[in-house]
Amino acid sequence: MLVHDFKILGQENKIYIEDNIILYIFETLEWINTYNDEGLLQTNKGINYYGITYFDVKGIIHLKEILLGWRNLFEKAPLFFKLRGSFCFDTNKRVKNSYSKQKLLSQFDSLINLCEVAIKQNKIIYHGGI
Repeated sequence: MLVHDFKILGQENKIYIEDNIILYIFETLEWINTYNDEGLLQTNKGINYYGITYFDVKGIIHLKEILLGWRNLFEKAPLFFKLRGSFCFDTNKRVKNSYSKQKLLSQFDSLINLCEVAIKQNKIIYHGGI
């Protein structure tokens, strides 16, 4: 399974979010001002899917707000549900990915908590793409 990792820059603990979830919310992440470099000089929008992204405190606040919106939406889901995924050329259909509501909410909660810590400590969040 492909994952994206998030951590506070300079710390070891990482939060992992499944790639299919990142793909599902990807366009809303493009609303966030981000950076391509640790020095916060090269600006970007959203995350680098295959590379590294950095969030400053303003970006982290925006990321947290977007994640809270998605979390509130997924809170309304049944205990087990499916979301539309990537297009499969073999079957000529979109894949349906299965999720546990509790597991998905746990991933969102972990990343939201990471955002809160980074905001309080005025730290940068690192994102590593697939």
